[in-house]
Amino acid sequence: MQSENHPTRRKTFTAPVIALILLAAAVTVTVIAAASAHRPPAETEDNIPSLPDMPDFGGASLTMLTEESHNFEFVSEELNGEAVNDAVFNRLLKVEQELEISVESVTRPGASSKNYDVYCSEVRNSVLAGQGYDLAAGVSGFCHPLAAEELWLDLMPLPYIDHALKFAVPGLCDATPGGRLYGLIGGGSLSAVREAYALFINRGMLEILGLDNPAPLVRKGAWTLDSMLDYARAAASDLDADGEADPEIDRFGYVAVHSINRAFLGSADCHALVCDGGRVVVLPADERMINIYEKVEALTADARISWVSMGSKTAANAPFTEGRSLFCGASLSYTETLRHSDIDWSVLPYPKYAEYEDGYAGQLPFSAVGLFVPANVSGDGLELSASTITALCHYGSLAVNPVYLENALLGRTARDADTREMLNLAASSVTASYDALWSRLYDTPPHDILDPERVGASFTAFYEKASAKWAVEISMHNGF
Repeated sequence: MQSENHPTRRKTFTAPVIALILLAAAVTVTVIAAASAHRPPAETEDNIPSLPDMPDFGGASLTMLTEESHNFEFVSEELNGEAVNDAVFNRLLKVEQELEISVESVTRPGASSKNYDVYCSEVRNSVLAGQGYDLAAGVSGFCHPLAAEELWLDLMPLPYIDHALKFAVPGLCDATPGGRLYGLIGGGSLSAVREAYALFINRGMLEILGLDNPAPLVRKGAWTLDSMLDYARAAASDLDADGEADPEIDRFGYVAVHSINRAFLGSADCHALVCDGGRVVVLPADERMINIYEKVEALTADARISWVSMGSKTAANAPFTEGRSLFCGASLSYTETLRHSDIDWSVLPYPKYAEYEDGYAGQLPFSAVGLFVPANVSGDGLELSASTITALCHYGSLAVNPVYLENALLGRTARDADTREMLNLAASSVTASYDALWSRLYDTPPHDILDPERVGASFTAFYEKASAKWAVEISMHNGF
């Protein structure tokens, strides 16, 4: 299906698609038709290197299933002067021109536990019908487990994917048994940056409390769980002296919504399940794992130090936004709120377990979007889908994600070199792991062992019980 090519607007219209797949629903389809000659690698007008020599597809149409709330990562209806929107618009236009294709985007909800089944059912129905989508972009935490139902193709054997792997999140190719790769997360996904976990710090509070900026600790590799706990304890105060934590009055060392605490496990390289060649292995609760759990619990479970909420992110982050918390655990999208705040904020990576460990790591968020190829794609369609993934990763990494990070510093504060350095470090430290990507296969999520209901209980006893269940569930999951 083709539409006229317009320099500043993408046409959006509603069209019925195969009844078996869409069950009589109307869908929003975005189409851009673009044509260009096949060309060798060259420098683009904005000095972004063009793709390596790629095929052109003579105006072929590619249909892409996207998740409703993340559709903006791939499709923009028009240029509007907003930097990230325009970068997304131009990225898709460039992909279409380079490959000589048109991209049709069909959206479905599927970003939360309340509606993920809508997206997953769409995938199942289309694959079973043997028709539908050439490519899918969906929330990784919900979509990766669909591979156990044989709904995705392994990307590794597909043509041109090797170039796309340069822009993949580190550890992604080691996060599936047997070296298979079902979803590519990285340069093609803005959410791999936007929703990466980071620590926000109130630098004005550092000055008031007479504390040193921890950025030098980060640079020399000494930013650890222990040092963060020391800072948090020094900052916390029961300001109304009533002996109880009050998120509207008291000062805290650390605030976050509960799910963000998963980031401590990733940064400390603490994993319950890992891939060992072609199999999944349950790691024992050794002394190191227990010690990590105890350190994180000492920070997150002590109401005299931290405010960790099971509610909304806005409510959980409120003490930081209002200047009453030294640290806030959040995704980098929090910069979109903080640019309107009066506090002097900066960013840090999550702390590692000990100084002797190499580098910093941040856990890939459950909500990061991956690019998947449905299992019914075959023949020439494989080259079309794989080439489109590669093009999206190439231009996303070079021309979309950097624009987002630059845009994150638009506030009146936080434009200094120190913050820019720490922001880039936090964004680039995200890593993938088996227990995070495939957690939905398990009744007890292996990436979320910091359960607030377990505070004060025996971690070892919990872990032994969970490990026994994981071992049984692994045998049921078709090798995943």
